[in-house]
Amino acid sequence: MAHNCLNFSVNRSAMTQEHFDMVTECFCRQPIESSKYVLMTVFLVVILVVTFVGNTLVCLVVLLYRRMRTLTNFFIVSLAVSDLLLPLLSLPFRIDQTLHNMVWCQSRSLCQVWLLVDIICSSASIWNLAIISIDRFVAIVMPFRYHTIMTNQRGFICIGFVWIISVAIAPLALLNWTNAEAPHWYWEIPQGQCSKRDPVFYTVTAATHFFLPLAIVVVMYANVFRVACGHARAVNALQQAVTKEQHKSKNSTFVRELKAAKTLAIVVGTFVICWFPFFSIQVVDLWRPELKESMKKETVLGLNYAFYYTLPTLNSTLNPIIYTVFNKSFRSAFKKLFISCLRVAGANIDPTTTERKTTQVSYDLNNCTQCDMHNVIGQPSKTITDQQETETFELSQMNQSFTSEAVMNT
Repeated sequence: MAHNCLNFSVNRSAMTQEHFDMVTECFCRQPIESSKYVLMTVFLVVILVVTFVGNTLVCLVVLLYRRMRTLTNFFIVSLAVSDLLLPLLSLPFRIDQTLHNMVWCQSRSLCQVWLLVDIICSSASIWNLAIISIDRFVAIVMPFRYHTIMTNQRGFICIGFVWIISVAIAPLALLNWTNAEAPHWYWEIPQGQCSKRDPVFYTVTAATHFFLPLAIVVVMYANVFRVACGHARAVNALQQAVTKEQHKSKNSTFVRELKAAKTLAIVVGTFVICWFPFFSIQVVDLWRPELKESMKKETVLGLNYAFYYTLPTLNSTLNPIIYTVFNKSFRSAFKKLFISCLRVAGANIDPTTTERKTTQVSYDLNNCTQCDMHNVIGQPSKTITDQQETETFELSQMNQSFTSEAVMNT
């Protein structure tokens, strides 16, 4: 029945607002034409729920438990907030569009708001990942100077910088950077797409809000891996001088390096896989649109589903998993929060008793051992005794613990 709506179509430049609204309403009344749109909607709803729950839990444990309020965790909370804005402000519009056969059925103003919010969320998320990589670089490469370099003031300045540059780039999208006189916001009929055709703007955005943070992430984690493996080899050499179990020592060092490679590969690999195809295809499509026009419709639709709608959205779902589940302190906090919720929900107790039990859970967490304070996605230890700094053997033992726990996925 959608073909009847095409009878309304004329040249878009000659289309009046009344005619445009009539055509849009006709397309938006159509039922879902394909099962793929139903499956896509279900997928987006699941992603919305999981992303919302995961990032909300990250924010809650840092807010509720004093022990979790460290600078590194504040960086992770900033990342969680940017990823939390996605299911709250961006995904609902995507779900609505999918339910209407990928036709944009909202107003032109909401189209602009949606694209601006999407730019802010993605930019903040990517730059937060870069700031976290810098924090881990300082913690691993310069552990004794970490708390001198990464002060709370500098940390909050970094967080403010992330959000300022992310919000500042969004209003610039209202301008046409390629041709100031030409239109750059499109509501294409019959496709009904809400889009902005501005190659210069998106090229600059891709360079400053993806490729630059990507370079920072790769360089920082490459140095973290190099230093961590160097520490592991140095400790292994010292162990060989004081023990006869050389074969066992070599095996343990190999395992540490293997786990380090796996953890860092997950961090960097997920970031690259989720965002690199999106920005690359976007820039190529804007400068060479004839390449997409020469492809089959099914191929273009598959590329859009995989690299435009799925992977960038999935990154916000995976971020709280990568940056918290691999961290023992966050796992412990989640466990304590879950147990406290079960206790409150499973027992018919008065509010004063609930408060006492919740306080006890928080106290238990605050007094738990700092077993993972040196995790690559955690934070360095704040206490180093004078004996550890002066005695060579004790220092090597500390480096062993620091290296192994800093890079291992335990």
